[in-house]
Amino acid sequence: MRSTVVQGFADAVRRWPGAVAVGGPEPMTYAELAARAGGVARALAGVAPGDRVGVALPHGPLAIAGVLGVLAAGAAYVPLDPAFPERRRAAMAETAGLAAVLTDAASGLPGTRIDDLPDAALTPAEPGETAYVLFTSGSTGLPKAIAQTHANLAHVVANQVAALGIGPADRLSLLASLSFDAAIPDLFPPLLTGAAVVPVDVRALGVAETARLLAEHGVTVYHSTPTLYRYLLDTGVRLPSVRAVLLGGEQCTWADLRRGARTFAEDCVFVNGYGATEVTFAAHFRVAAADLPDTDGPVPIGTALPGYALRLGADGEITVVGERLAAATSAAPATGSARTRTARPPTAPATSAGSVRRGPSSAWAGWTGSSRSAATGSSPPRSRPR
Repeated sequence: MRSTVVQGFADAVRRWPGAVAVGGPEPMTYAELAARAGGVARALAGVAPGDRVGVALPHGPLAIAGVLGVLAAGAAYVPLDPAFPERRRAAMAETAGLAAVLTDAASGLPGTRIDDLPDAALTPAEPGETAYVLFTSGSTGLPKAIAQTHANLAHVVANQVAALGIGPADRLSLLASLSFDAAIPDLFPPLLTGAAVVPVDVRALGVAETARLLAEHGVTVYHSTPTLYRYLLDTGVRLPSVRAVLLGGEQCTWADLRRGARTFAEDCVFVNGYGATEVTFAAHFRVAAADLPDTDGPVPIGTALPGYALRLGADGEITVVGERLAAATSAAPATGSARTRTARPPTAPATSAGSVRRGPSSAWAGWTGSSRSAATGSSPPRSRPR
């Protein structure tokens, strides 16, 4: 059987059964989360490996159990955020080609209710090729369905664990909807390392209550867009337990980081992430709070993470290349290699951004993989996975 994140979670359950897996107002231990996910997997016993199962559950512990249960059943999960408009959810479901949908009483949506399912042992089944299907924002056209493989997901998770040094003492915030790729680096890394994920529904609770809950539950790794980060700082709530701040999805500035240095732990490390739905994060730039420069302008996107490389076009467009990229998918599940795209740079392994050609401007003197727009302060570049 291939190695998957749900197998990694099952291993973590055996190592830390009594540890908190899901923090927050409704905590669950590893053993409790596994039992709930096992019940979901048993209810999905009729799905075939690789079938796509919608997860139409509110942001929280039950949705996390649903995702793990779908993966344990050998299927691929497709998050259908109940807060999305009905038409959008219907279009996503039709495009993905769902075999089943998980719901609960609160959502009021049709499907298999999992809030009253009996618990069961978690025994991961042999999976299909696809782990999940997410949809792009559609900012450059119609939203695309992106099917990610188990191997690629495991690679993303391993990169995140190594880059941030995630371990049993950590508590990771989960603020992004599961329907967005931003949730991936917050959901799976803690559940494979004995740490805890702390889901907070920002849209339902508001930023002030979100900040209070993050402080109350001792979050150590915070992740959001720069916009939400700024609103969080506006609350004035201190988060002294936060040792790492990960920002992504939008451009952030040096001023943003200096302002946050007064909110988090004194030795906090700031990480600016760059990527796309097809890869989650392809590059990181990191700087310690003590080393923040007294300068203005955008923060670089850094260097490529293992398994990826960045190419810069003459027009400022960045192309991400590597063997761990997901591909767009059709309504009918694809088979074999059609689900993924593979590409390697013609020179050097895809492990660094050092081979990306530097621009002629003096603003590129400190290049670490940042784009021209990051150097000049214009809008973020387009990302074109290949």
